Amino acid sequence: MDIQTKVASLRVSDNCGDTRFPVIFENQAVEQQNELLSLKVSKIQKESPHYFDCDTEVTIGIGGLKVFWKPSSLILLFKFMQANKERKTMTENVAAALDDKVKS
Repeated sequence: MDIQTKVASLRVSDNCGDTRFPVIFENQAVEQQNELLSLKVSKIQKESPHYFDCDTEVTIGIGGLKVFWKPSSLILLFKFMQANKERKTMTENVAAALDDKVKS
């Protein structure tokens, strides 16, 4: 029995006006690994000729990630990520406050 999952690609476009580098991140094939990330878990039956005192085989493949370092674009990206992190925290605080109100 095999379970397999893949992250085929990651591409973050840059629309800040610099046409020389239209992306911030994009994956790049490395040797025979075309996907950015792959994970395969195989269960090997004891009766199988491929069984060598090992019930489970885990194979992880990691491709390349090409980054174009443009400070203005990366600052905007980090600000966006920080704003989303704060929004999540605020949502969690509101939920906790509501829970406290319901309990009292």
